[in-house]
Amino acid sequence: MGEIVKLTKSQKYMKYYRENKAQVNIWRQMEVTCECGSVVQAQHLSIHQKTNLHKKRLRKMDSIIYEPRGYS
Repeated sequence: MGEIVKLTKSQKYMKYYRENKAQVNIWRQMEVTCECGSVVQAQHLSIHQKTNLHKKRLRKMDSIIYEPRGYS
């Protein structure tokens, strides 16, 4: 009978990476536009959203949108 081989998590990851290397590379090179207006790589979007630059740009956008108007 055939022997059952159980793969570890890292072995599963490496197997998936080898089988889908082209798709993984396309995804890594894909650029997306963040809500603050920055263009970043898709794989770094969550990291970018934690930076001070991102937070500063969002605060600036909020101040422009919600700035009180001088109606008299």
